[in-house]
Amino acid sequence: MDSLDNINVSRLSGYAGSHYRPDIDGLRAIAVLAVIAYHFNIGPVPGGFTGVDIFFVISGYLITGNIVSRLDSRTFSFVDFYQRRIRRIFPPLILLLAAYFAAGWLVIRGDEAFSFSETPFTALCQGIEAGAAFVMNFFLMREVNYFFPTLGPSALIHLWSLAIEEQFYIVWPLALYVVNAMRLQYLPCIIVVGAVSFAINILKLHGDPMSAFYSPLSRAWELMIGASLSAMPAKRLPDLYFPPIARSIVGFLLIFSGLFGLKGGMAFPGWAALLPTVGATLVISAGPNAAPNKRLLGSSALVWVGLLSYSLYLWHWPAHIIFDEYSKLLPSAGPERSILKGIVLFCAVLASWLTFRFVEIPFRFGRWRDTFHTVAAATMMAILGLSAALAPRIQFNVTQNQSEMLITLKQVAQFNDFSKLYGDFPCLKYLRSQTAAMFLENGCVQIRHPGAKSVFIMGDSHSGSLALGLRPLVESRGVNFLQVSTGYCEPTSTDISDTVCHDINNLVMSKISELKPDVVIYDSYWQNALNSKDFSDLLAKLNQIKKSGAGKIILVGEIPVWRPSLPESLALNFVRWSLPIPRRTLTGVDRQSLELDTKMRAIEYPPSVTYLSMKHALCDNAGCLTMTGSDVATDLIVWDYGHLTATGAAWVSHSLLEPALWNILQQ
Repeated sequence: MDSLDNINVSRLSGYAGSHYRPDIDGLRAIAVLAVIAYHFNIGPVPGGFTGVDIFFVISGYLITGNIVSRLDSRTFSFVDFYQRRIRRIFPPLILLLAAYFAAGWLVIRGDEAFSFSETPFTALCQGIEAGAAFVMNFFLMREVNYFFPTLGPSALIHLWSLAIEEQFYIVWPLALYVVNAMRLQYLPCIIVVGAVSFAINILKLHGDPMSAFYSPLSRAWELMIGASLSAMPAKRLPDLYFPPIARSIVGFLLIFSGLFGLKGGMAFPGWAALLPTVGATLVISAGPNAAPNKRLLGSSALVWVGLLSYSLYLWHWPAHIIFDEYSKLLPSAGPERSILKGIVLFCAVLASWLTFRFVEIPFRFGRWRDTFHTVAAATMMAILGLSAALAPRIQFNVTQNQSEMLITLKQVAQFNDFSKLYGDFPCLKYLRSQTAAMFLENGCVQIRHPGAKSVFIMGDSHSGSLALGLRPLVESRGVNFLQVSTGYCEPTSTDISDTVCHDINNLVMSKISELKPDVVIYDSYWQNALNSKDFSDLLAKLNQIKKSGAGKIILVGEIPVWRPSLPESLALNFVRWSLPIPRRTLTGVDRQSLELDTKMRAIEYPPSVTYLSMKHALCDNAGCLTMTGSDVATDLIVWDYGHLTATGAAWVSHSLLEPALWNILQQ
C-alpha cells in the first residue's frame, strides 16, 4: 500500500498548480470544521453552514487555475481532466454510498413492507441514486429544506454541494475551452457568468428560496469568485489595493463574521453569502507567505484536517444521523449527550482517516492512479446507482394476518384528510391559504347561547384534534364552544412577517377581550410552540390571555409523541414480528415528549392557570395508551405522531378535561 510519506506533498492539493499551498488545505479545514460545528451544535457557530461556500470558492480557484494554465500551454486534455476528477471524487463517495446501501439492506429493508407514512429503504435508495448521479441538489430542491427538513433530514442531504461542484466540473472545462478557442479574455467572461448567476440568486431568494439554495445557476457565482482570482494575472495581484497581510486579515474577518453572524433559516445565499466567499477569496489572494496564512492556515493540525476534509465532509453526516437518533433515548440534561457526540465524532474522524489513507491516496497518487482503476471506479458508481434503483422492487413476503393488520393501520393513518375530519366549515386552519376571515365566516367565535357560559379552545392543530371530542362534550351541556385552532401557526409566535399568523393571533386576543370566556383551553404541540428554555414565552402568553379577559385557563400539556407515528410504530414493532398489539407500550414513544411534560408540570403557574398532564392521563408504568378499546380500526388514540383520533379525543376529553372543566364552570 502506498505511504503518505512517499508521496510528493505538492500533489496533495490536486489542482493547486506547480506549488503546493498548505494554507489552502488549512482553509479547507476551517470550512469543514465550521460545517461540523453547525450540524453538531458545537459552540456558537450559527453560520457554520457557510463552510460550504468557502469550499465553492476554493474549487473555483483551483480548478479554473489548472484548466487555464493547461489551455494556455496547449496541454489540456478533457480525458485527463475527467479522469482526475473521477479519481478524486468517486472512490470515497462509492465507499460512503456502499456503506449506506449495505446498512439499508441489512437493517431497514425489512421495514419496507411495514412502513407506510414514509418508506425508509426506498427513500434511502433514491438518495443513493441521486448521490451516484450527482443530482442530489435537484432531488432536494423539490423535497427538503436544508434548515427545516419537511420529511426529516435526508441521509444524504450533504451531497447537494458535491453535486453542484460536479455539475461545475462537467460544464466549466468546455466553457473555458470555447473562450480559449475564440481568443477571448478569461477574466471578463468569468465576471459576466458570475454577475448573471448572482442576479439569479438575488431574484430567486424570496420567490423560490429552495431553488436559490440548491440550484447550480444561483450558486455558480461563488465558484466564479474563486475562478476570477485564478484567471487574474499574477502580476496584478499586488494591485488589489492593499498588501497581502491586510487582505488575509480582512478575509478572516469576513469569514468569521459569516460564521458567527449568520444563522440557519435566514434567506440564503443572497447578499449574505458575500461574507464567506469574498473573505475566502481575499485569504487565498494573500498567498501562502502572508503571516495569518502561514502561521494559522499553514499549521500542521489544520493542514492535516484539510487533507482529510473531503472524506470528513462525507462521513460527518452519517455520524450526525447516528447521534441524532440515539440522543433521543438519552436524558436532555447530563453528560450522556456530550459523551455520545464525542464518540460519533471520533468515529467520523477515524473513518475519514482510513478513507484518506487507504482509498484516496492509492487512487490519487499511488498504484491505482491509472486508466484501468479509473474506469473501474466509474463502473462501480454506475452499478451502485443501478442497484439502488432496483433494490426497492424486491418484494418482502408477509402473511395474510400481517397484511390485513397493515391495511387496517394504513386506513387509520389516512385520517389526515382534515376536510373529512372537520367538515365544510372548519375552525381549524389546515391549509396555508386559510386566513383569519375563515374563523369569522364559519362562526367559530360566535356566541350561540346568549347568557350561557363559554369555553374557548385555542392553539395549533393539536387543539383542533382535541376539539373533535371536546366540542360535543361541551355543547351537550348547553355551553358555548368557541374555537380558533391554527395549523402552520403557533399562538406563541412573534413573527410579524407572517401576516396571516399575526392576524389570527390578534383575532384570538381581541375575541377573548370582547367575549370574556369563562374558560380558555390552550393546547399545542409544545416541542414546536416553545421557543425559550425557561418557558418565558409560554408564561407571557398565559398572562396576555388572562389580562385580555379570560376567566380561567386550562393548559393542556404535551401529548406523548410516537415516532414515526403510532400506526407505523405498531406495524414496525409488533405486526412485523407477528406480535399482538399491546394496549400500552413505551416502544416507539419519544422520551423527549415525556420529559417536556415533566418540565411543564414543574412550572409555577399563576392561580388562574390549571395544568393538565396528557402524560399522566395516557401513560403509566406499563407504558402509554395505544388504544381505548380492542378494535385497531376505531380505537387508536392518535392517527399520526400525536394528533388525536375522534375516539382518542373523546377519551381524553372525558377522562382528563371534563372533571377540571366542570369544576371551574360550576364555581
